[in-house]
Amino acid sequence: ALAPSFKQILGEWDRIRARVISYKPTRRCVVRYRLDQVGGKGQTLYGKCFRAGIAEEQWQLHAALAQACEDDRLQYLRFARPAILVPEFHMLLWRKAGGEPLHELLGSERAVGGSAAAGRLLADLHRSTTAWKVPHDRDRELGTTAWWTGTVATAFPRMRPQLALAEEEVRRLAALAPTGQLVPSHRDFYDKQIVVNDGAAVLMDLETASRAEAELDVANFLAHLQLRALQDPSLDTRDTADAFLEAYSQRLAPPDPSRLELYSASALLRLACVYALRRGWGELSSTLLEGVFSNQPTIQQLSRS
Repeated sequence: ALAPSFKQILGEWDRIRARVISYKPTRRCVVRYRLDQVGGKGQTLYGKCFRAGIAEEQWQLHAALAQACEDDRLQYLRFARPAILVPEFHMLLWRKAGGEPLHELLGSERAVGGSAAAGRLLADLHRSTTAWKVPHDRDRELGTTAWWTGTVATAFPRMRPQLALAEEEVRRLAALAPTGQLVPSHRDFYDKQIVVNDGAAVLMDLETASRAEAELDVANFLAHLQLRALQDPSLDTRDTADAFLEAYSQRLAPPDPSRLELYSASALLRLACVYALRRGWGELSSTLLEGVFSNQPTIQQLSRS
């Protein structure tokens, strides 16, 4: 049965098909709706259900970002904004976004331009006056890293020594890097969160939006490009990474090298933990852990930009 406001949103259609495309127990459920009408053009909508109260918070986060785009006259900060809040379902409803995910463009000529657009978008986000209040400071980042390493060490005791050394390295880098200002941060910024449309980058999913050091987003994007190259050895992502950093640094001050090294190591350690829990990716996980101690490609890209 459809909630009253949901019926009003969808309107009159001859057939409505729904399919769950993502589900994380106690966290979220994503449903794709296909609306069809005889003799008319169909429509695709995406609904994301959250725990009680979270949908309303997400609605406010999107509204705050939209207000910042207007107040700051940000040229490059584009994002997918939900069309409707469905309170009965604790759901936000989006229309299908046009464009192609940057992830699917990697290895093509369009990847460099799309990555540069992502760099400009991220710089505008970091320089915006977005009224996001939730902090994700360095201590919280270290706490997140500790949670991941503890979880994987429990599941795979044989990895405990390597994980402990990697976590210690991240903490060492955290002690050396000067503290930076907290800015509006996506906190899950990487190639699958970017859609490229007519040469512009569009940001998806503000579920982890907070205030953090700018280098966290930059490093997470670059770490995922390193991951893609490991997943597909034929893929060269260096030009893509360079274009991203150069575009970002043209709009905002270049990232601090020591903070970038810290957050690169943290991102690689987190990715190593994620892939350790996926069947068949054990070797990749070990390689990512090794990268925690030698994430020099990221630093070299910064010097080239």
